[in-house]
Amino acid sequence: MIENFEQNIKNVLDNYTVNTQPQGWDIVSKGLKAHKQKIFMKKVVFISALIFIVAGLFYFAKNNFTNKSQNKTVQTQTIVDNINNNNQKQATKQLIIKNDQTEQVNKTLNTESQTNIKNKEQKQEINKTIELTQDKDKLNSDTDIQDTQTIEPKNKLVNNIILPNADFIVDYKKGCQPLNVKFLPAEKSDSMIYYWNFGDGTSNNEQSPSHTYTQPGKFTVSLTVKYYRTGKIISKSYRDLIKVYSLPKSDFDFTNQGSKYYFTNKSINSKTHIWLGFDGKIITEESPKYDFSKNKTYTISLVSINKNGCSDTLTKQITVNSIEQITLFMPNAFTPDGDGINDYFGVTQPLEYKEFYMQIFDLQGNLLYLSNDKQKMWDGKNKQNKPVSSGKYIWKVLIKTQKGNEIQKLGYLNLIK
Repeated sequence: MIENFEQNIKNVLDNYTVNTQPQGWDIVSKGLKAHKQKIFMKKVVFISALIFIVAGLFYFAKNNFTNKSQNKTVQTQTIVDNINNNNQKQATKQLIIKNDQTEQVNKTLNTESQTNIKNKEQKQEINKTIELTQDKDKLNSDTDIQDTQTIEPKNKLVNNIILPNADFIVDYKKGCQPLNVKFLPAEKSDSMIYYWNFGDGTSNNEQSPSHTYTQPGKFTVSLTVKYYRTGKIISKSYRDLIKVYSLPKSDFDFTNQGSKYYFTNKSINSKTHIWLGFDGKIITEESPKYDFSKNKTYTISLVSINKNGCSDTLTKQITVNSIEQITLFMPNAFTPDGDGINDYFGVTQPLEYKEFYMQIFDLQGNLLYLSNDKQKMWDGKNKQNKPVSSGKYIWKVLIKTQKGNEIQKLGYLNLIK
């Protein structure tokens, strides 16, 4: 519109005929100045209107955002009030205590620690929990008894109230007595009361206790938990969760004849037997016998193992002093040529012994001579009474002494013709 106005003025001026008098130019000059002022004012009005519109839109948008924020604040406050009315605020606080461990929570827990309960009301809560745990009829409605262990890591929400989690795990479910077991709750919080029933007549109110089962059997374990400031008590049990195996009982007796000992295994509830202490040897016979080689004190151990892998060990000391120290002299060569000199081979010194056996073998292990007469000696002939050829042979002597000891010796001899 402003541009058309200026064009009209221009057209008027182009067609305008003025006189040459000075007064005429003054009138034209004043007319142009007046029109320019009108154009400037219209521009000012247009810009002002535009600024006003933009400012109005901004103000409207700001008020709308503020109203929505206030509505959300009111709704949030309403929810918080409802939580207060239904004890939800306390349950939410318990979860914050568990996860965030803020400074204010720590301060509260220090005054309400389960290990330092000082006021009468908290003690009554624990006693109430114990009584409910021991009363099976009362616990049936709130106790979850299962045969197999399936962990529930999350808390349950009932009627907008977060319940404590009574689930738990153990590090060992079976083993030999005594069996030490570590118990770990699914929910750990210093603002909770814990009561453990180990199933063997003992209990504990620690958060993560350890317990030793000294007797064999199957044991049902339960955990009862409660938040300090809420009244709901939750329990969970696992039937026959812990299985403790009995140990075998190692026992043995022994008798001896000289250096030879006879052991009698009298162990109970055992399947496998391991004997130790026999000159470094390991014996797995049930009731072994052993001929000791030296006069000394031996430490004999019997390890008994049952079908479940449980073991028991019994150790006894045996003093052996019946071994006779006998020096047996045997020549290493003889000449059976009939000249009356060194014609026979055998024991050359007198011995006091009960039994005597001497054997002669060739290098291939063939038996050539056998005698149990301590007075008889080998003349260099085989069992067919034929002379053997010159060469090296093997002799073996077994002597049983008057005390019942058996002594065995062997060596080489040279037959020379």
